Amino acid sequence: LNDIDFIWDSEKAKQASTPGGTQWILMYQLLKDYKTEFKHIFTLPGELYQDQNLGDWVQAQRDNYKLWQKGQLDPSLVRLAELEIALLNAIGFVWEKRGEMQESATGGEGSNWHSMYQLLKDYSTEKKHVAPSKHEEYRGRNLGRWVDGQRVNYRKRQRGETATSSTKKSDERFTLLDEIGFVWELRGPGDASIRGGSKWESMYQLL
Repeated sequence: LNDIDFIWDSEKAKQASTPGGTQWILMYQLLKDYKTEFKHIFTLPGELYQDQNLGDWVQAQRDNYKLWQKGQLDPSLVRLAELEIALLNAIGFVWEKRGEMQESATGGEGSNWHSMYQLLKDYSTEKKHVAPSKHEEYRGRNLGRWVDGQRVNYRKRQRGETATSSTKKSDERFTLLDEIGFVWELRGPGDASIRGGSKWESMYQLL
């Protein structure tokens, strides 16, 4: 194993996966092979693949991504990190763990709601609509599932099922979504028309 530069512990795995690490491209190719074999890239912490600690490397990419989002990455590494993020996005990398994705979909405390909201705005700019399909991924994140989660929350609010402590926050988020012409209710597959008091004009402009 030493002959093939095996990474023996998780700390070294993380060091090798920081932006500019000499093994980054090797691990990236390994992740592509993993996805080809298993049809997903949800590795487990410490998961070994082809004698390499791919699981910890994947988590290190998420950690670096969060630092980049917060502007906390070493300035000398930012450009390289952005190139690596683009490469990971190209293969559908999932930046959130499954549990975090569930929180983001429901809009619960500690979720990455505003990050997903910005992603939807970017999607709207690129695709010229705000109604991704239910399981559609965009830039490596399941935007369609998140959008569906917002509709679920909206229906709960209409039925008075939202906790009192969360009502104000929910209404503020619904307002933000209204501002970009969010589609609260679809009439049928592929139908992006909006019912009842929402921004019909914004959809008209997309015609």
